[in-house]
Amino acid sequence: AQNYFVILELTATELDRLDIKGIPIPKTGQRDSEFAYTEYEKSLELFLCTRKGIEGIIFLDEVNLGTIDVKSALLKFIQKRTVADDKISPGFAIVAASNIPGTGGVDSDTLSTAFLGRQTGGIGVLVADPDQWCEWAESVGIDERVIAFIKENPDDYFYTKEDLETLRAEQRPFTAPRSLVAFSKVYNKALRDYYRAIKAGRKPRVKFEDYVMERGEKIVGEK
Repeated sequence: AQNYFVILELTATELDRLDIKGIPIPKTGQRDSEFAYTEYEKSLELFLCTRKGIEGIIFLDEVNLGTIDVKSALLKFIQKRTVADDKISPGFAIVAASNIPGTGGVDSDTLSTAFLGRQTGGIGVLVADPDQWCEWAESVGIDERVIAFIKENPDDYFYTKEDLETLRAEQRPFTAPRSLVAFSKVYNKALRDYYRAIKAGRKPRVKFEDYVMERGEKIVGEK
């Protein structure tokens, strides 16, 4: 693994504290020994991170959504850079991400001051810029109609202006960069399916415009 630059992604919602702390390995007869100690078994991915000479990035995603135990384990992971008492290679950078706090709802829990205080590289807020997003969208094949719409309405529809607390309470979808990408995929698939049906001489049961409106409302909201 030392021959590669490793990128390891860990999502807090999928972790157990033992994934980071390690699983204790029982040792027969240790209780009778004055040199008794506990060893821990690590996951292969985190074991590799402790190898000498290895370099890379450990990306901790959704850190604000982990359980209290997981957040505590991640705090030690960041602060002491250890996995089951083995040091992480100094060639690794640890980057943590969470949803922007203060917007309400379960997916925007704030992080503790202790956790934030351990981020020695600094803390920043990443918000997509409409113009830059449109440049990226053109490069990856997002539907041209979606891109044109955002170029015309960058401030009104790129991020929803509705109250997120209300939207979550009513279980309504809303506009955001990710939902625009999802809508583009659905729109393009619908185009292909309808063209294929027409070419085969079949009449679609639902008008294309009605289908797009119905599906789009469920992805990016009615507006």
